[in-house]
Amino acid sequence: MNTQLDEMKRPKETIEKRRLIATPDLEEGITDVLQHQVSNRLEFTAYDITFALRRRLSDVEVRHTQVRQIIHLQMRLIVVLTLYQCKIVHYDTASARRYVPVERSNASF
Repeated sequence: MNTQLDEMKRPKETIEKRRLIATPDLEEGITDVLQHQVSNRLEFTAYDITFALRRRLSDVEVRHTQVRQIIHLQMRLIVVLTLYQCKIVHYDTASARRYVPVERSNASF
């Protein structure tokens, strides 16, 4: 998947040229990416969503701390509904929540 540390090392001058995104616009972008991930039953972390948003919105400063908070709030219901499960994964110097789709049996009830 993504090497988080490499992606987070963006040149400072790149960050300074980007405009900040309004929270409602950020939430809308997150929802779009999240719906794609969930409808395709893909595994992801909040950083994967941040990275996808940064690619989509290259002229905007997308702050991972904001994205992470919104993702974890939105995923609570999806986890409670047992559509996804949350697993903690560890990297060299950090850990993250990886959202993994729950396998469904084909048995009918």
